[in-house]
Amino acid sequence: MKKTLIAIAALAAMGAAFAEITPYAVLDAGVTNNGLTTQVGSGYSGSQIGLKGSIDLGDGLKGMFQTEGDIGAAISNANPGFSNDGYGVPSLKGDHPSPTLNFRRLANAGISGAMGTVKVGVDYTPFDNAACSAEPAGCWGSVIEGGSQLLGARDFGNAGGSISYTSPTMGGFSLMLATTPQAAYPFNGVYNSVWAHYTAGAIDLHYSTQNDGKNTDNVVSGNYNFGVAKVYVTGANSNASGSNVTQTAFGVSVPVAKATFNLATSTTAYAAGNKTTTGGQYLYPLGVATGYVGVSVSDGVNSSYIGARMAF
Repeated sequence: MKKTLIAIAALAAMGAAFAEITPYAVLDAGVTNNGLTTQVGSGYSGSQIGLKGSIDLGDGLKGMFQTEGDIGAAISNANPGFSNDGYGVPSLKGDHPSPTLNFRRLANAGISGAMGTVKVGVDYTPFDNAACSAEPAGCWGSVIEGGSQLLGARDFGNAGGSISYTSPTMGGFSLMLATTPQAAYPFNGVYNSVWAHYTAGAIDLHYSTQNDGKNTDNVVSGNYNFGVAKVYVTGANSNASGSNVTQTAFGVSVPVAKATFNLATSTTAYAAGNKTTTGGQYLYPLGVATGYVGVSVSDGVNSSYIGARMAF
């Protein structure tokens, strides 16, 4: 009981200390079909709820924290629901989002200043940040399978127990480094990753490499905004347990009035053969929400989704 009271007091003190605390949420509700089953759930981006805050520490330094968890639009303990793993690709895994709210997505604290930002805790990896630029829909709402999850499951996404440093942007260039001092899920060992990012005008370039003691992955991606359309090109490779996998992806994002049309295709080369996936997506504003409808074809298997995503 004493420990509980101490924890509550600590949380209250933290709430009083942080001058800026912002709650936020994303609710995605749609109908999805993976060629086998049609169900109601998150169709485009998955649903999340979170809390973030910051405080001025003086001398140009700022403290910060962020915690974020999964929520589901149509899930229960008996029926985990129809999940797209948060990347707009329908699946029947039922493991994301979880029927129990947990903050496994983000749970970190850090300090930022003129020399950059240092964070400790559960956070997105440098490789994940680079992969977000791989195709038109970015991290959320992948147009194609494997788009933001480059090389399939090899995009680890969130690293537990990580320490990261992000440099300030200088001349359009920035750098992010991350490591986990000890092996933590989902890695096979100590994890290290680097992300280099350069942007200038219409050009946006990314490079990242990651290694978890057993596997090494690399990605190079870039996009160019022509005004009437933005074009994306990506190349990636993975050496997992001695097996080499490569992937190329191309995409285009075209604004149509207030809406956006995204089209992308990827080819992944495995030892057993190639896998090609092509997808199209139409996003349109609905007041505070964004409506979506999309379809993807992978090795003759059709997937589709339609619904709305609201951010609060």
